Amino acid sequence: MTYMNDTQRVELSLPVHVMLSVLVCGANCAEPRVQDKAAWDSFNERMATDQAFARSHSTYVITKLLLMQACNEAIAGVYPEKKQMSLLRRIERVHMEMVQPYVKDDNSDPRKIGIIAFYLLQHLVDTGTLIVPEDSSFGKALEHMLPALSPWEGSTEQEIQDYDNLNRSARKQVRRIMQHLQAEGYYRGLSLPDYQEKEAA
Repeated sequence: MTYMNDTQRVELSLPVHVMLSVLVCGANCAEPRVQDKAAWDSFNERMATDQAFARSHSTYVITKLLLMQACNEAIAGVYPEKKQMSLLRRIERVHMEMVQPYVKDDNSDPRKIGIIAFYLLQHLVDTGTLIVPEDSSFGKALEHMLPALSPWEGSTEQEIQDYDNLNRSARKQVRRIMQHLQAEGYYRGLSLPDYQEKEAA
C-alpha cells in the first residue's frame, strides 16, 4: 500500500463522507430516524405494499453500506485504534464544515449538496487528484447515486429551471469550498474550477 500522511487520508476520505451525507439527507426511502411507532408502522406498511419503494430502499441500503465501506478503507489497517479514531474525528470535523451550511435546517434542498458534491468530485477526478476505480466500493456506490443528481425524465419546465438554478449556485459553492479547504491545508496547489470559462467555450 502506498504511504499516505494524515492530510492525504483526509483528502481521500472527504468526497466519500460528503456523498454519504448526500445519500442520508436526500433519501426518501430510509428508515425513520426516530423511535416513533406510527412512523415505523407507516414505513413497514409501505415496504410491504409498494414495490418501487421497497426497491429504492434496497438500493439505499446497499449504497450506504458501500459508502461506509469506502470510508473505512481510507483509514483501516494503518493506525493504532486510538490514532485511527483521532483521524476519523478530524475527517468528520472538516466534512461537517463543508456540508453544514447546506443541511442545517429541514427546509434545505438535499439536491443542492448533492450537486455540489458531484462538481467537487468531478473536479478532483478531472485534475487527477482522486482516482475512483469502477469496481471499488466508492465507484459502485456512485453508480447508484449519480443518476439521481440529474433532472428526472418527465420533469416539468419549472423543475428543469429550478435544477439549472441549483446547478449554477452549486458551481459557485464548489469554488468557495475549495478555497476554504485550501486555507485549512487540504488540496494545496490544486487549481480552482473555472466554470465560467467552460460555459463560455
